[in-house]
This record gives sequence, C-alpha cells and structure tokens, in this order.
Amino acid sequence: MPNKCLQSMRGITIPVVLLGLSITILPATANSYPDSSRFEPSSEEFQTCASQLLAAGVAQPQVAITCARTLHPTELSDCVATIEATTELNAEDILARCERVRRPAELATCVTDINTGRGDAIALDVLDYCRRSLLPIRFSNCVLGVGSEVNFESTAVALEACISASDRLLEEELLPDFIFREESSENR
Repeated sequence: MPNKCLQSMRGITIPVVLLGLSITILPATANSYPDSSRFEPSSEEFQTCASQLLAAGVAQPQVAITCARTLHPTELSDCVATIEATTELNAEDILARCERVRRPAELATCVTDINTGRGDAIALDVLDYCRRSLLPIRFSNCVLGVGSEVNFESTAVALEACISASDRLLEEELLPDFIFREESSENR
C-alpha cells in the first residue's frame, strides 16, 4: 500500500519543489523591509547636522558636503558638537576624525571621558587614540580604570598601553604548548 501511494506522488513532487523554489527566490523591494526608514534621514536630521556643524565652527561648504554624504547626519554632528564643547580642538580636526569611525557617539564619549578623567591628557592625542580603537568606550574604560591604579607617568603611556593590549601577542602565546618527540632512526 505505501508503495502505491509513493508512486502516485512522484508525478507531483517535481512541480511542487519547483513552485517552492520560485516563491523563495522572489526579490524583495527596498521598501518591504520594516526598518528601511533607519537609512533614510529626514530633512530635520540634515538640518540638525548643518546647524551643529556650523555652530561648532566648520566652514559652510564643508558642512554641506559632509552632511549630504553621511549616512547618519545627526550622529556625526553630535560627535563633533560633543567633542568641540569639551575640548579646545579645532572643529575641522574633530570632524575629520568623527567621519572616519563606525561609532561616532562612542568616539565622543571616549574623548570626553578621558579628557575629563585625566587632567594631563593632550586632547588631540586622545582623539586619535579613541578613533583608532575599534571599541572606543572599552578603550576609555581601560585608560581610566588601569590609570587609576597604575601610576603611569602620563596619559600618553596609559593610552599606548590600552591601545596595544589587544594588538600584541605575548611571546609565550606564540610558543607551542607541546613538545615534539624526537624520533630515533630505529623508529623510522
């Protein structure tokens, strides 16, 4: 009995599989994604970007180009405005760094935390180290946390210690954790 049932279904199997494949391959339009508005900044976001960058001291032509080409205009302008308000750095230097990171809000937090937490910090160095870090908040936590316990001669030494902590392997980590057995000529 089961064989007769399977034999009668063989003619149906191929068309059903092809129908299933054709349904799953249909292309989706950009508007069909529920979160597509996240990538479409509003006119208010562009206006906020331009307003904040102009208030920070960025030249008008640069503001127009920068706000127009960024994917998230308010995140970029918030980064520049926050760092400019807490440091004495040039707004165009700040803008150049904020444009080059994936997480501009975290860059701003990193710079402001280290500059307020360490009195001897050189703001431009802090900005560059925070920009180089893949995880800026973790980096600032390292600088402030380790720096509160270890008596570094300067913030620059703390910055270097924390930025290089994940870059370098210790020599012991490169050595094998086993010893090769030497084979004697008799065992070959």
